[in-house]
Amino acid sequence: MTAYEIIVIVLTALGLLFGIVRVWIQSKTDIAKIQARIAEILKKQDEHERELRLHKQEDEKRFEQFHRENREDHQIMFKKMDALMGLLKP
Repeated sequence: MTAYEIIVIVLTALGLLFGIVRVWIQSKTDIAKIQARIAEILKKQDEHERELRLHKQEDEKRFEQFHRENREDHQIMFKKMDALMGLLKP
């Protein structure tokens, strides 16, 4: 083997080694970016779930309030109807 061939083999091996290291570093940075994105998505999901629970509780309170008001209104209407019926009957 000549000196030229040895130099070519060494340079090729170094190039291959640097290529492997470059791919490894790139994959690690890509994985870190993906993990950061997943953490961001999970955080947003938690916020959305919290907001959804809050809105659901508010909706339940509003529904109860409407239900109570309707019940009171119906009671008033029935009392007035009973009073009218009492007036109409001789």
